[in-house]
Amino acid sequence: MFAGPIETPAGPKPGYFVMAVLEAAGGGRLLVHRGVLPMEMKNAAPAPPVGEVTLRGLMRAPERAGWFTPGDDPARGSYFLRDPQALAPALGKDLSPFFLDEEAASGDPSGAEEWPRKGVGALAPPNNHLSYALTWFGLAIALLAVFALRARRA
Repeated sequence: MFAGPIETPAGPKPGYFVMAVLEAAGGGRLLVHRGVLPMEMKNAAPAPPVGEVTLRGLMRAPERAGWFTPGDDPARGSYFLRDPQALAPALGKDLSPFFLDEEAASGDPSGAEEWPRKGVGALAPPNNHLSYALTWFGLAIALLAVFALRARRA
């Protein structure tokens, strides 16, 4: 799957998502985003772990296509969205409707030199609601002040 630009010491490079299917002990299958690889390392993707593993990450909803998202090409194995339901036929398995964005190991939060590089998504999205509210209320008060000055002159 195409990942888009990956930050490397040599600058941004195009790359691929590394996806694997996790079979849960309680039943069911989950698509796991294990990280990203530069394009030149596409064939060097590590094999999925074998045996019992514990993963930590962020559950994500499937990605949706935008206007400029290219179409998938299953014959070539080219997919552009992390959408478990679109990937299920290619993997030959029923998958959960969401996927797990695996977190980087605690020893190296950036995964700087390790491939595939994990933790590409924000595990704690920014919460800017207060600043947005203050901005919009401030604009509303300014508009009321302008209206009051205009009404007073008339």
